[in-house]
Amino acid sequence: MENILQLQGEVAIAIAEQLDAVLAPEERAGYEHARDVNPAAWEFYLQARDAFALRSINGFARAIDLLKGAIAADPEFAEAYALLGWVHSVRPENFRAFSTSDDFV
Repeated sequence: MENILQLQGEVAIAIAEQLDAVLAPEERAGYEHARDVNPAAWEFYLQARDAFALRSINGFARAIDLLKGAIAADPEFAEAYALLGWVHSVRPENFRAFSTSDDFV
């Protein structure tokens, strides 16, 4: 199962065809030309999404570790970088620098 994204695309196209749904040309092209993703990177990424969905400090920390693993396994895996940025942007530690005092008035 070397190219999970291509397999998902093929399944999506087959389902759409069975439902007589019409895919836009760019949707079909996206499914047909999916980039190869390292299976280990994909697994790290999926686990990171689950950890991130917990919306807890421990979940965020686990997601970051998993995404670093995904990036190490596949340095061109853009989705892993994007999710890593998102996780960092919502971590509670990033908001502790803000104060409710008059420092910002």
